[in-house]
Amino acid sequence: MKVAQKKLFVKCWKAEYQATVKVHQLQERSDAAYRYGRPTARLENSLNVWTKKQSAACEPLIELIQSGLIGEDATVLCDELLGDLGGYVADCYHCMWQDFKPENAA
Repeated sequence: MKVAQKKLFVKCWKAEYQATVKVHQLQERSDAAYRYGRPTARLENSLNVWTKKQSAACEPLIELIQSGLIGEDATVLCDELLGDLGGYVADCYHCMWQDFKPENAA
C-alpha cells in the first residue's frame, strides 16, 4: 500500500467517523424534539445532509478495493495513522472489504 493510499484511507475514515458522530447527535436531538412536540424539520434536514456525508465519505475507497490496490489488511497497515480510530475502522472496514473485494467486482 502506497503512502498516498494510506493517507486517503485514513482521511476517508476520519470523515466517515466525524459524520457518524454528527448523525448520532442529530438523531438524539431530533428524537428529543419530537418527544416534546418541538419542530424537527430543520434537524431532519441537517440529519439528511450528514447522512449523505457519512455515505459518501468512503466512496473513494471502493474503487481501490475493487482494483486490488487496497487489501484486506489495510487497517493493519494504517493502524499507526488511524490512532484511536483503529478498532472502529477495523470493524467497519471488514464489512466494506467483504462487499467490494476484487472477486466480487467481476
